[in-house]
Amino acid sequence: MQGIRQRATWLRAMNKVMYSGGLIILREALEQLRPSERIAAEYILANPEKVIHLSIQKLALYCGVSEATIIRLARNLKMKGFKEMKFRIMGDLTNKPMDEQYYDIKMDGDTQSMIQA
Repeated sequence: MQGIRQRATWLRAMNKVMYSGGLIILREALEQLRPSERIAAEYILANPEKVIHLSIQKLALYCGVSEATIIRLARNLKMKGFKEMKFRIMGDLTNKPMDEQYYDIKMDGDTQSMIQA
């Protein structure tokens, strides 16, 4: 049981590390981006909550750039593509630490008391 718990904790930590940092990376790279990529990056930085729900087509439309520009932006930021960029932004927007979402269930009571806990 301890090994399973340790592995689950490790996996949560890795997911948090793997899918975060998108907004920081965008901010740091802003000055080195091409003008069209900078336009998209500035829109994303100003509207991250909106961007995570947009398709690449909609984001390109709202930014006034091409879909290829959005893909180039993600790749220039060392991401595989738009999907990874969205995941990283989502990770940045998650305020709740992963460790607070999980807790151990004590098996030393009746079912009703476990349900209420």
